[in-house]
Amino acid sequence: MRVTEDDLISLVEKKWKTAQVRASRLAAELKVFFGWAASLRGKEVSLTVDPARRLGDLRFPETPRSRKLGMDELDWFLGGLAQEPRHFRRGMLLWLLIAARFSEVVFAKTSELVHGIWTIPAERSKNGQAHRIALAPWGLRLFHSNSEWLFPAEKVERPRHKVGTKPEIGFWRAWKKWPDDD
Repeated sequence: MRVTEDDLISLVEKKWKTAQVRASRLAAELKVFFGWAASLRGKEVSLTVDPARRLGDLRFPETPRSRKLGMDELDWFLGGLAQEPRHFRRGMLLWLLIAARFSEVVFAKTSELVHGIWTIPAERSKNGQAHRIALAPWGLRLFHSNSEWLFPAEKVERPRHKVGTKPEIGFWRAWKKWPDDD
C-alpha cells in the first residue's frame, strides 16, 4: 500500500473538523516522520518520495490560549499547598509566582540564581536557549534553600523528581477536587 500526499492532506483536513490546533500539529508530525522515512536514515523503509513534503503549506489559524486560574482554583491550590512541607510549598509558590514550566522549577539548582536573576540553562529550556528571570524580593526568598536544589529530595541529594506522585500528598488531593474544565 502506498501513502500519497492526498491521503495525508485528507487525514489532516479530517482532523481539522474536530481539533484545529491538533490538525496543525499532525501536519508537522507527518512531515517530520515521512521526511525521515524518505531520507537515507530511513533507508530500510524504502520510501523514495516524501508524500508529506508540502504539508507545511497547510496552516490552520490557532486561537491563543486564554486559560486563567480563577479565585476558587487559587483557593484550592493554596489550601492543599498549606499542608505540605516547607520546601515543597516554597517551590510550588515560586512556580505559581513566575509561571515557568513545571520541569524548569522542579529541576532548578539554587546556584542558578545570581544577583537576583534566575538563569534556566539552555539544556533545560524548551527552546534550547538559556532563559533569565529577574526575581522580586518575594521570589528571591522563595528561591532560597539549604540544599543544592530548589525542590530537594527528602533522603538523597538530588531534585525531587517525582513531585506530587504520591496520592497521600495533600496538595495533589486538593488538586483532584478541581472541577473539570468546560
